[in-house]
Amino acid sequence: MSTIQAEEHVQQILRTFLAESIPEHIRDGAQYLVADGGIQKIDIRHDEESWDVEGQIQGDEFQTYSAELGINLEHETVHSYCNCQDSFSGICRHVAATVLGIMARLSVQKEAETPLVKSEWKHSFRYFFSTALEPEPGLHYLIYRFYTEPGRLQVEFFRARQNKSGLSTVQNPVTLEQLARNPEWCEISPDLPRVAEQIGQHLDYYGHRVDIPFGLMNWFFWAIKNEYYLFWEESEQPVRIESTPMRLQLRPRFIDDGLTFDVMLGRAGKVPFSILNQKINFYGQLPLWVCLKHSFYPVQTGLRPNLVQELVTAPPIIPHADISEFLDRVWTQIPASDLHGQEEFLERMQP
Repeated sequence: MSTIQAEEHVQQILRTFLAESIPEHIRDGAQYLVADGGIQKIDIRHDEESWDVEGQIQGDEFQTYSAELGINLEHETVHSYCNCQDSFSGICRHVAATVLGIMARLSVQKEAETPLVKSEWKHSFRYFFSTALEPEPGLHYLIYRFYTEPGRLQVEFFRARQNKSGLSTVQNPVTLEQLARNPEWCEISPDLPRVAEQIGQHLDYYGHRVDIPFGLMNWFFWAIKNEYYLFWEESEQPVRIESTPMRLQLRPRFIDDGLTFDVMLGRAGKVPFSILNQKINFYGQLPLWVCLKHSFYPVQTGLRPNLVQELVTAPPIIPHADISEFLDRVWTQIPASDLHGQEEFLERMQP
């Protein structure tokens, strides 16, 4: 087998491994690592029967993990290992990032020789041409009911007929399994059957009322954002899923006992507002989603989700005697883009 044939064979094996053995949310996480420059190094050793690949992948908090792949060309199998904690429960995103990295390396030569396939531009941007129509009488539509609590988002699924007078009061419960097996029910949300399948696999449960895993939150929201009937719990209060992100920032504030923070939300070009002591919950990862006044917004922040939730619900107070230590060990590590009123604060802290 020539070198080119061997590389093409390896690519085919890895494509199959990526599609059949690695869940979509793990692949999405790996794409983020690759896009963020997380691949530090990839080493390849191979002979006629097998390839051994070792990737050095930088993850959270600049921690570097070692992901290994063993590719058997004869049996077309892939064995993987990583020294991260997530690998104990299955294939992790560091392994997936290594797969993406080696596939990209092997594709360089082939891409240089292959003409670029161009898509018809209207097909690529087809979602911008869609018109929001009213629900059509005589058809059946999906209904989503959202139940929120700190650290947990549950959704119930129903299906009902649209009458001329409005949505039927006869609303039949629907399970994840039914959504996955009946894509014709999901014309408005064509990605929903795949999302439902991934949620069911993650939970090992395909029922009617389910928890939405944080790793699949973004995919789920984007899949259903154009649905007609999104409701808050048992009420008829509409729920909105916004696509324009909000910026989350911390504003330092002095009180009698020391230093604390306001947590601010705002859109580009608008004055941010404080969300302290409001009924608010944060969900998901990359991006973080905030539930505020029956709406879900994607949030831009470099802070950890659990830290953000704690700052909102139980904001810490740094005593005056500890402010210097806080500035040295914490403040210098917070990105400037995550701070509001930083210049005024630094001016006040000057001797």
